[in-house]
Amino acid sequence: MSDTRSAEESTGSYLRTDLVQEAPGLVGKGLFARAPIPRGCVIGCLTAGTAVALPLDGQGQVDYGRFASAQTIDLVVEKDRLICLVKQHGPDGPSGADLINHSCTPNCEVVARLVIVALRDIEPGEELLVDYLAGQITIIKEGIACLCRPGCTTVI
Repeated sequence: MSDTRSAEESTGSYLRTDLVQEAPGLVGKGLFARAPIPRGCVIGCLTAGTAVALPLDGQGQVDYGRFASAQTIDLVVEKDRLICLVKQHGPDGPSGADLINHSCTPNCEVVARLVIVALRDIEPGEELLVDYLAGQITIIKEGIACLCRPGCTTVI
């Protein structure tokens, strides 16, 4: 078997590596523009993950159980459970489009919970950021403090 698989085949996600690169970001690794990215450009797709149903406790909080350290994309709250896509990454953690970080003032948006699109023109060197709440990646807040700027009071 040849080792010439594309990034899409090896990571399970699509990412415009001609436009973006991985580097240290707001929290851990992030995605940064390596070239100008025009408004409306499709940058990549998040990894879909595996659909699971997670129980909600009496206060509406999710019991992530064994998925507590995994990334999730929330789909719908159904009675006493959250249906979501769970992405479990290997020992190196997330890669590709899954590295996009949250900001309350994003320069990208997530369309249909998977596709990352530039909201405005993005200059080389800028970190690509999405609002996890607006993109409905997160429906039920996990209690994580936003670090997009000093003093931000948003909880994701």
